[in-house]
Amino acid sequence: MKFDNLHSDIDCNCITKEVKENTVDIFLYKLYKNDMTIEEFQSYWEKGQKRRHNPCERICMLKGISVEKAINNDIEIEILSKFKETEEIKPKEKEKYKYYCSLRFRKDAGMVWKTGEGKYHHTFFKCDDFNVELLEIIEVKPLENNV
Repeated sequence: MKFDNLHSDIDCNCITKEVKENTVDIFLYKLYKNDMTIEEFQSYWEKGQKRRHNPCERICMLKGISVEKAINNDIEIEILSKFKETEEIKPKEKEKYKYYCSLRFRKDAGMVWKTGEGKYHHTFFKCDDFNVELLEIIEVKPLENNV
């Protein structure tokens, strides 16, 4: 896998020894619509939130996509509760994110890095050849009904 796009406009190496391919675990991701598209699956950096003066760790997190590792149903409920807390802290989030999906990354989709303060938060780095077919979408559900 190549990650030239990831590193193209920064002076950081985001692919460190902690970053691994993961095709086994299930992750949760918040969606605007009930269908996964390449436009849905974008990093904050791709959405225009470029903060070049941050430490490399933070820049790499912005260049990747936030996902939550769902180990089992109890953990999924805990993560959905976290999504609800986010909505309460940032009221506009509820208007933006209406759904969430459970997914797996297919071989050669990219790499996963355990990040953030939350127990289950990870950052996913798309490889240069990434497309949504490299995501195994297990299920898409309305967010409001599940939080």
